[in-house]
Amino acid sequence: QLLEKGFAVRLNNIVNNAGINHNRICLEFTERDILAQFEKTKELMHQLNEDGYRFYLDDFGTGYSALSRIEELPIDCIKIDKRFIDNIMVRDRQRLIIQELISMCHKLGLQVVAEGVEHDTQRQYLAESGCNTMQGFLYSKPLEEEAAIERLRQSRAG
Repeated sequence: QLLEKGFAVRLNNIVNNAGINHNRICLEFTERDILAQFEKTKELMHQLNEDGYRFYLDDFGTGYSALSRIEELPIDCIKIDKRFIDNIMVRDRQRLIIQELISMCHKLGLQVVAEGVEHDTQRQYLAESGCNTMQGFLYSKPLEEEAAIERLRQSRAG
């Protein structure tokens, strides 16, 4: 969709009509999405970034390494793929890779989200390693819209 003609105009119209500030919108892309047509994607991402949109690189580590090209893109956050997180429980080497990845991202000014956190051992290690945000079944199973809204209300009240 990103590369379809008129995407930026359609996105801006939707967001403006909804009355939402552009900097509250985070667009997620996978490495594969970005690298497939890198130059065209980079140009559009920079245009949207000028409009205030933020970008998350999703499923990081599952495709070709985009590390060499991250600084060319207006990426705000890296989302570490669940497969890396799963291996925290069984591979010491994987722990080191994740710890260094988090550190490197922070040095580049990027936030880090760990996907697929299911065990407290994973949460603890990621927190100690400086991971900014975690998501996964440890926190919640997928929720229907009404249940998600209710959970948000409760979290704001508490």
